Amino acid sequence: MSKASSKFGGRVFRIYSRGKAPFDIEGSIEYGGRWNREKRYGALYTSLDKETLKAEFVKAVEARGCGVKDLFSRRKSTIEVRLKKVLDLTVSENRKRFKIKLLDIESDKKESKEKCLLVADMARELGYEAILSPSAANPKGKNLNIYPDKLLKDSHVKTVKTELLIRI
Repeated sequence: MSKASSKFGGRVFRIYSRGKAPFDIEGSIEYGGRWNREKRYGALYTSLDKETLKAEFVKAVEARGCGVKDLFSRRKSTIEVRLKKVLDLTVSENRKRFKIKLLDIESDKKESKEKCLLVADMARELGYEAILSPSAANPKGKNLNIYPDKLLKDSHVKTVKTELLIRI
């Protein structure tokens, strides 16, 4: 493992459509995201705390032009995660190694998102299970972007609690 590798263990949070399962990544495959390529591979987008989860969700809803009523056709899950090989981009040294700036991670510009995708491609090729990243929606927050197809033996991702999203 490279110096950029770290283990991750703890609880993360995720909001998703009511008709989907907590680990469904179909939407990320279909539409793409900051850390996964559209139509090529998916990612399970999670946040390390509820404040960041809220900020990320509101940002996504606003970007899609959804109305407030659309907020409540969702579920929120608490997920227990144990991963062995995570690329930690919250550490500046690791960002330098992977040639990406904090500004690019936080930006919604097309060229910045492409830089994130290049890092995601590289991370997957190197066998990383996930990318721990600064949040683009909450300057103090962090997200764990998991690649379910890259999970190593003895790593796990399991739902601890699921509830209807009744307010944000």
